[in-house]
Order: sequence, then C-alpha cells, then structure tokens
Amino acid sequence: MRSGCEYMRECHYAQPRRYSCLSALACLTTIVVSLSMPLQVHADALKCKNLFDLIRNEAVEPTKFFDTFTFKKEGRGDNILLLLKDSPAPGTHVKRWLFLTRFDKDSLDFCVNGQGEGFGQLSDMHDNASEEKFGMPGSGYARCASFKEQLPPSLIVRLWANRELGPSTIFFTESKAASSFDFLISNDNHWIIIEDKLNGDTRSSCYFDRGSGVSIQQNLTVAKQN
Repeated sequence: MRSGCEYMRECHYAQPRRYSCLSALACLTTIVVSLSMPLQVHADALKCKNLFDLIRNEAVEPTKFFDTFTFKKEGRGDNILLLLKDSPAPGTHVKRWLFLTRFDKDSLDFCVNGQGEGFGQLSDMHDNASEEKFGMPGSGYARCASFKEQLPPSLIVRLWANRELGPSTIFFTESKAASSFDFLISNDNHWIIIEDKLNGDTRSSCYFDRGSGVSIQQNLTVAKQN
C-alpha cells in the first residue's frame, strides 16, 4: 500500500471533469522529443501476444468496456495502459488495469508488463523542492530510489518526474503480487512512467521510460466470440 503522505484519492476515471482534461491532452499536436532508453526487462518471462489477441482475451465479461492510453515515443506506441470497466457511464469505477509493453520493435507482440485492480489519481506537486534526479544507465544519475528520511521510493521518483514535466495529470496503479506503475502526463503532452517494483517484501521505485505524445481512446468494446 502507498503512504498517506502521497495525497492519493480514489479515481472514478469516467468523471466528465477528468475526461475534459484528458481529451485536451489527446487532441494536442506534438513534436516527439525523447531520449533513447532501452527497457531492462526480459519479455520471454512475460505473457506476450499480438495486441488484438491480448485485448480480446482480457476485455471480456464482466469487464465489457475498456479505455486505452497509448504512450508515444519517436512516433511509436510501445507502452499502453488498458483500463477495464463494466459500463461506459460517467462515474464508472475502473475494475482492472493492464500495462502492455512492446519490447521488440520488430515484433507485433505486446507483453503484459503489469496488472492489478488498484487505480486512482494523485495530486500534482510540480513545484516541489526535492533535489533528486534520475536517469537511465549511462546518464550519470541513479535509475531507482531507496528510502530517504522516511519518504517512500515511489514518492521520491515521482517528485522528480513531476518537477521535470511541470503541471501534470498523475495516475497510479496498484498490484498485490507484481510491479505497479505511475503515469505522469504533462499539460503539454509529455510523459514519464515510473515502475514500483516488488522484491519479496521490499519495494523499489525506478524510472521506466519517457516520451512525448499520448493518445486516448474511451469506451471501446470487443466483439463477442461465437
């Protein structure tokens, strides 16, 4: 569970005021400006299929509807957050989430990089005074955070990412058995993803990826199989 100092609140994703904000993000015309950052995950240890089959297998009864956030980098959408719901009506609670990643740029397969039931929104704190910096290997900065002065690692990395992006919409996910993820989307449509890793009883928080451009699709359905 996350610390109370992280200002979390339950997120009913389909509330109109959230959609108005996110729709604005989706409609922005953006120039892709991002760093090349290899993802340090072994895809062969995950469930991987082509995107259509993954969605068809997951978006079934009782979660009939789903929303997608496609996080773009260098013109590609290799990271997709899938939110599963049982109704398209405003105020519907997200029942389950999946985070899909394409690790091989030459493949059509996406892998289930994380999944769980906890989903919500966190407060923007872009004007925080933290001094930590994070980066990928070779950048000269640490990629992951550890506890510091009683602050949880997830908060330490997120404060950096929020400061880096400026005013942002921030979603968190929770998983009891595996990694969970935070998704920060700035007002000008740049993004950073943070992975909260579970190692036994210990969690560490790491900078996962970043890029520019987020496309959002809402209330999609999958045709029933005969």
